[in-house]
Amino acid sequence: MEIKETEIKNILSTVLEVNLEDINEGLEQSTHSSWDSMKHLILISAFEDEFEITLTDDEVVNMTTYSAIINTIRKHKDE
Repeated sequence: MEIKETEIKNILSTVLEVNLEDINEGLEQSTHSSWDSMKHLILISAFEDEFEITLTDDEVVNMTTYSAIINTIRKHKDE
């Protein structure tokens, strides 16, 4: 099943409280002040619910960039 990046961007926008236009390949947890550990857990939960997937601990820890999020969710949806 193909995922749409707009679904991921909508979740990021809502949870991180940023404009959709500000979500791009440069978005990283380390450089985005509102992306703290609590919001990271909220993001993970939202992605799991939206895409009906279960992420591993390693995946959760590594999903700290927009690109990593896209790649991880695509991997699950392709299984």
